[in-house]
Amino acid sequence: MPLSPQSIGLAMSHGFAGSYARQPDMIVNTAPLGGTATIPFGTPLVRGQDGAVIPMGSGNTSNQFIGVAGREVKTATQYNGQSVGSYAPGEAVSVFQRGNINVKCQKGAPVIDGTVYVRVAASGGYSVGGFEAEADGANTVALSNAQWGGPADGNGVAELRIAYVGPVPAVAGTPGPAGEDGGYYEPSVDASGNLSWTASKTGMPAVEGANIRGPQGPAGARGPQGEIGPQGPAGPQGEQGPQGPAGPTYTLPAATTGALGGVKQMAAITDLDAAPTMEDFNNLLAALRTAGMLATS
Repeated sequence: MPLSPQSIGLAMSHGFAGSYARQPDMIVNTAPLGGTATIPFGTPLVRGQDGAVIPMGSGNTSNQFIGVAGREVKTATQYNGQSVGSYAPGEAVSVFQRGNINVKCQKGAPVIDGTVYVRVAASGGYSVGGFEAEADGANTVALSNAQWGGPADGNGVAELRIAYVGPVPAVAGTPGPAGEDGGYYEPSVDASGNLSWTASKTGMPAVEGANIRGPQGPAGARGPQGEIGPQGPAGPQGEQGPQGPAGPTYTLPAATTGALGGVKQMAAITDLDAAPTMEDFNNLLAALRTAGMLATS
């Protein structure tokens, strides 16, 4: 009878978050849970007060990471609580600090030896404190003592490899987290030389101003005359002034043989129809004398 093989799957899942992935090179310590929040299995941890541990999240830096909350078999106190997946405040927490452990990757695709990120600020619907496989600016920090051990399974669980036990000590020259913006003062000087300072944000102390205008210097040499500009448009016509007084009267003098003067038009003389006589000529001379055009003597 021939066999009828069946394929169940191509790859096995990694298991549950918080479960160790390999032995024997692993270190697991125990510490009390500080704070008031529960810690699900597979959560990144940092040190709290008096040796306690708290979830890694907002405000934490990469060198504060000390390990992962490991999965433990816990005694159920209620009938419906048979699969408790977290630690309650005050309980002892298994802190997985070195070796390979399974964790949930909430964003990105883990690759072997890939950088491990922890979200420290909520963005795009991703929870603070979750492991991720890709950077998201200031919203995530990269762990310097951990790497991904390979890709995630169908449930998003991937193997995390922790190489160093405890928080990473600060190294000289390693930049710390960005400090608070201290603000700045913007100077301004008015036409009288008064210097004042304007703060870039509220709450900054006032800075006393001062007058920075020095004594007037000597006049400089006169520069060359510039070109004459074009003639401007004519202005509006002004009001007409009053009529001036009448000038002195003038009497036209009679013409003489030595000076010009006024003469009258002499009377008309009828044209002759025959040769002029002496009387006709004398009459012409008399008319010229009467008009002032011929002297009388």
